[in-house]
Amino acid sequence: MASSTGGDVSRSLKDVLLETLSGILSPDHNLRVSAEEQVKALEVTEEFGVHLAEFTVDHNGPLAIRQLASVLLKQYVEVHWSVHSEKFRPPETTDQAKAAIRQMLPAGLKESISKVRSSVAYAISAIAHWDWPEAWPDLFQQLMQALTSTDQNAVHGAMRVLTGDDCNVIYIMFEWCSIIVGKKEYVFNKRTIEVFCCKKHDQTTFS
Repeated sequence: MASSTGGDVSRSLKDVLLETLSGILSPDHNLRVSAEEQVKALEVTEEFGVHLAEFTVDHNGPLAIRQLASVLLKQYVEVHWSVHSEKFRPPETTDQAKAAIRQMLPAGLKESISKVRSSVAYAISAIAHWDWPEAWPDLFQQLMQALTSTDQNAVHGAMRVLTGDDCNVIYIMFEWCSIIVGKKEYVFNKRTIEVFCCKKHDQTTFS
């Protein structure tokens, strides 16, 4: 991926991306088509996914931009995160960009805007398929904190992670928790997760 060589270049790319996202939302057909082509060019830059994550979790940003950024981020993860993905298109996200995105996304689980929260949860689930536990060892604890939180948005966001396309990862996480804290002390509703996962994926229930 192309990489910026300085802070000014990075900020310029972020500004260009913001302008491009605004163009995609424009009612002007020609401007919208031009912006859609521009985003394809920006997609191969190193910071593209990072800036999308920044826009997504920015509570002070325009809602329409945040929602669009969250959808594009979800799509970006699907096709650029791992060369082993069936949907992969080069280039692969760099390790530095992956680390930055993983650091930002959990905050989006408590987002009050449902569409943004759901897109963040989907992206986390997709990333976990490739990165947990080796490259994202603290994801388990982050999900546990969200699930046991009094913040209903955080609980819902974490539960949406569990309804992603790889509940097997979540099953393994639960077994880890059972070992670490013991089933009697485990405050996270196992049965609820089982229903969410199995209803969507027809998975085998927990043992």
